[in-house]
Amino acid sequence: MKNNLNYFSNIEIYYDLIKYKDNSKFFIAVTPKNLIMTINRRYKKGFKIPKILSDITRTLNNLIISKEIKGYFIQIKGRFQRGQRKVQFLKRHGFISLNNLNNKLKVNYGLLYTRFGIAGIKIIFCY
Repeated sequence: MKNNLNYFSNIEIYYDLIKYKDNSKFFIAVTPKNLIMTINRRYKKGFKIPKILSDITRTLNNLIISKEIKGYFIQIKGRFQRGQRKVQFLKRHGFISLNNLNNKLKVNYGLLYTRFGIAGIKIIFCY
């Protein structure tokens, strides 16, 4: 029973990772995988993608200022309205070079299920 409670509290940390106007919380748990879970959970709660991205980028910019990461790249691409065309949301800041072997990169891909189909999420961190 104790392990199940610990598991559920970890899931809640991912959702509470990025809150509106609270940028100093849970910097230790910021990884691409956790951010994908955060985006999925916040989208299911009814938040719009630009609002979710603005909260996340505000927190990641604080991490760049404190020199914990060098840069980030977040791309969400998919259908969010009834139209036939996809919409792409792109946020990036800092230094990210995919051609250099000396950089430490963390890359993760995920899916976001919307009313109108599936959107892809790509997050890259450079340390």
